[in-house]
Amino acid sequence: NKSKEFYDLVRRIGECKSKTDEDVIMQRESMYLRALLQQPKIDKMKIKEVMLRLMYLEMLGHDASFGHIHAVKACVESDIAIKRAGYLATTSFLNEDHDLIILIVNTVQQDLKSDDYLVVCAALTAIMRLVNEDTVPAVLPQVTSLLMHPVAHVRKKAVMALMRFYQKSPQSVSHLHGKFREMICDKDPSVMSAAVCALHELVAHDPEPHKNLTSSFVSVLKQVIDRRLPKSYEYHRTPAPFVQIKLLKILAILGAHDKTTSSEMYNVLEDTLARATDSKNQIGNALVYESVRTITSIYPNPQLLAQCAMVISRFIKSSNNNLKYAGLNTLACIVNVNPQYAAEHQMAVVDCLEDSDETLRKKTLDLLYKMTKPNNVEVIVERMLAFLKRDGDKYSDQYVREETASRVAELAERYAPDAKWYVEVMTELFETAGDVVKPSIGQGLMRLLAEGTGDDAIDDLSRKSAVNAYVNLLHKPKLPLVLLKTMVWVLGELGELSGRNAETLMDMLVEVTEKQIHGPAVETLVLSAIAKIARRASGGLSPNARAFVEQNAKSKFVEKQQRALEVDVLVGEETQILSGVIAPSAVDVNVDASLSMLNQYVSNALANGAKPYQEKAQRDAAAAADAEARVRAIESRMKDTTNASRGTGPLVFEHHQTTHSSDIVPEGLPPPIRPAAAAARKNDLESFLGGFENVPAQPSVRPPEHTADDTKMKLADALFGDAPAPTRAKEAITPFAPPPRGAATMKSAQASPPAVDLLSELVVPTTSAAQASTSVDLLAQVDLMSLTPPKATPPKTGGQVSLSGGTAKGTSVKDPFADLFPQN
Repeated sequence: NKSKEFYDLVRRIGECKSKTDEDVIMQRESMYLRALLQQPKIDKMKIKEVMLRLMYLEMLGHDASFGHIHAVKACVESDIAIKRAGYLATTSFLNEDHDLIILIVNTVQQDLKSDDYLVVCAALTAIMRLVNEDTVPAVLPQVTSLLMHPVAHVRKKAVMALMRFYQKSPQSVSHLHGKFREMICDKDPSVMSAAVCALHELVAHDPEPHKNLTSSFVSVLKQVIDRRLPKSYEYHRTPAPFVQIKLLKILAILGAHDKTTSSEMYNVLEDTLARATDSKNQIGNALVYESVRTITSIYPNPQLLAQCAMVISRFIKSSNNNLKYAGLNTLACIVNVNPQYAAEHQMAVVDCLEDSDETLRKKTLDLLYKMTKPNNVEVIVERMLAFLKRDGDKYSDQYVREETASRVAELAERYAPDAKWYVEVMTELFETAGDVVKPSIGQGLMRLLAEGTGDDAIDDLSRKSAVNAYVNLLHKPKLPLVLLKTMVWVLGELGELSGRNAETLMDMLVEVTEKQIHGPAVETLVLSAIAKIARRASGGLSPNARAFVEQNAKSKFVEKQQRALEVDVLVGEETQILSGVIAPSAVDVNVDASLSMLNQYVSNALANGAKPYQEKAQRDAAAAADAEARVRAIESRMKDTTNASRGTGPLVFEHHQTTHSSDIVPEGLPPPIRPAAAAARKNDLESFLGGFENVPAQPSVRPPEHTADDTKMKLADALFGDAPAPTRAKEAITPFAPPPRGAATMKSAQASPPAVDLLSELVVPTTSAAQASTSVDLLAQVDLMSLTPPKATPPKTGGQVSLSGGTAKGTSVKDPFADLFPQN
C-alpha cells in the first residue's frame, strides 16, 4: 500500500548515473519530508510510508534527524502496523546512548504488558537494540515475567532480550542464570535454541559453574542428531545444524583440560563427526570442521584424534580453497595436541605457499610455524624465505611479509643447527626482506657474533663467514637499512678476518656512504667503524677516510659532527689512549673479586684509628647485644625512678575532704556551717563509692606488645641496619615499661604537666557563661585511691577555695553529686 511517489523515488534512485544525481534527488526528498512532518495533522496512513522514506534517506547518507522524534511518536500509536514501523525506524535512527531513548522507556513498558503478542514482540525487539546499562532495571521485571508467556515466539524473544541484558550489564541479571537453565528444557525448539545461545555466553565467561550442565548439553545434542526435532529445523537434510554448532562450542569450553567432563562427551562427539562426514554438502563440512575443533579442544582421546586426521586429509587435498583453508585451520588445531598427525601432510602444506590465494598462503605460514621442529627447521625456513623473495607478486601483503620475517628470525634462533647456518639465514633474511625486519633482529645477530657460543672454532668460522658475506654485499647499490647497519658494525669489529688491510676496509666503508641513500644514520656508524679499525691497525686513517672525517666535521648534523671531531682527535693520540676510549664490543673483563687494589687504603685507614671491618653476622650480633643492654638500662632507670617517688610524690592515697558547692558563697558573705549535713553526706558518699575497685592508673595510649626478642631485633635493625653500631643511639627508642600495681604517681599542680593527663577526662562542665572556663575535677574532690586526708589549704581572704586548688571569686560551682544526695 505504498504511494506512487514512493515508487517513483525508488525508480529515480535506481536510474541515477552518478552520486551527484543521487544527492540532488535525496536533498529534494529531504525538503519534502521536512515540510510534510511540519504539518499539524498527518494522515495516519502516510506515517508508515514516511518512516520508510526517512530510513531510505539515512541509508543513502543524508541527515534525517528532523524525523527522529516523529519515529518515537509513531511507537505510541495503537495501530500495530504504524507501531512496528515506528519501532523499526527508531532502532535504525537511534543508538543506546541517544537522548531520545528515555522517551520510549514508558512506551516499551506498556507494550510489554499488551495482550497482543505482536506488540510484545515488537517491544522486545526494540529494547534489544536500544537498551543500555541504565535502562535495564526499568524493563527487567517485565521481560522476566514473559518467560512464562503462552506464545513460544514471545518466550524466545524474552530469552534473547535477557541475553542482551547480560551482555550490557552482567550484574543486573546475575540472579537469573537459573532461568536460562530452565528454558533449555522448554518444549519448543526455538526457545531451547535461544537458551543455548544465552548459555554459551555464560559458559564462555565462566565455565566452572556450568560444568554440571554437561550431561544436559550432551542429551540435547544427542536428540538433535537423532532427528528428534521437527523437520522445519532441518537445513539441506541436516538436523538443526546451527544448534549443533553452538552446542559443540559449549562442549569445547567445558571439556578443556578436564578429563572427567570430557569423558561424558566422547560418544556423542564421535556420532556427530560420523554423521556430519556422511553429508557431502557445505553445511556438513561446517559441522565436521566444528567437531574437529571441539575434539582437539577437550582432553585428548586417541581414537577421536585419528578420525579427525582422516577428515583433515580430505579437506587439504580438496580443490576448493575454502576446504583447504578449513583443513589448514583444523590441522593447526590437531598439531597443538599431537604434532605427529601433521607429518603426512607436510609437503601438501608447503605447496599451499605457492597458491595464488593470499589468505591461504597466510594460513599456511601460520601452520608451518606451529609445525617447526629441529629436524625440519631448514626446510621450513627455506620455504619461508622463498615466499619472502616474491617481491613482484601483486598479492603480497606488507603485514604478511613482516610477520613472516619475524617468524623466520625466531625459528632460526630457536632451532638453528649451528651458528654458521644462523648467520647465513639472517644475512639472507636481511637481504630479502630488510625493509620489514625489525631492528631487534639485527641486534640479536650482532650480539651472537660479538659474544659467540663458547666454542672458539665454531665462533671463528661463523664470524669469518659473516665478514666475507658482508664484504661481497658492499658493492650492491641498494641495501636495506637494517642490513647496512649490521654490515658496518661487523666490518668495524671483525673486518680483518676478511684478509684485507685497514686502509682497504676504511675505503670500502667510505664507498658505502656514497652508494647508499640512508644518510646520517649510516655515516655515523661508518665513523665509529673507521675509528675501531684505526685502533687495531695503529696506522692512522687512509686518505679517503681522512677526507671523510674532515667533511663530516663540518656537518650540520650535531651527532655526526661530534663523532667526526672525536675521531679526528683520538686518532692522533697514542695507541693506548685510543684503545681505552674505543674498546671492542663484548670483550672479556677480568674482575678482581678480592678488591686487592684497596689494600693500601685499608691499611692506612686502620693505622689512623679506623675500626676493622666486621661481617654482617658479627654486626647483627653486636647490634642486638647493644640494644639489649640499652633496654635493660632504661628499665633499671625507670624502676629506680618509681621507687624513689613512692610515698613522696604528689599522689596521695588518703580520702580528700569533700567540698560542697553549697559551701561556696559570693564574696563578702560568711560560709554556712552545717556539720550534721556534711557528716551525713560524707557517710552516704563513702557508702555509695565503697564498691569501686582501686585500679592503678594506666596510660591512655598503649604501645603494641612484643616479645623481648622481637623488640630487640627490630630495634637493632631500625637503628643500625647493616652498618656498625653508632655511638649515639641510646635515645632512639624508649621501650614501654609499666609501673608495678599500686605504685602509680601523680604530680602536683605546681609540678610540670604529665605526659598523659589521666584526670582531664573526668571534667564536669558548668552551665553559665561565667562557669564555662571553670572545670570541676571529680577525682580532685574524691580520690578513690586515697588513704589519708591531704593537708588542708586555708582559703584566701575574699574568696573561696576552688576544687582545683585555686581561689574562686563570686563563682557558683554546681555540686556534681547534688542530684545523688539531695539536701533535706
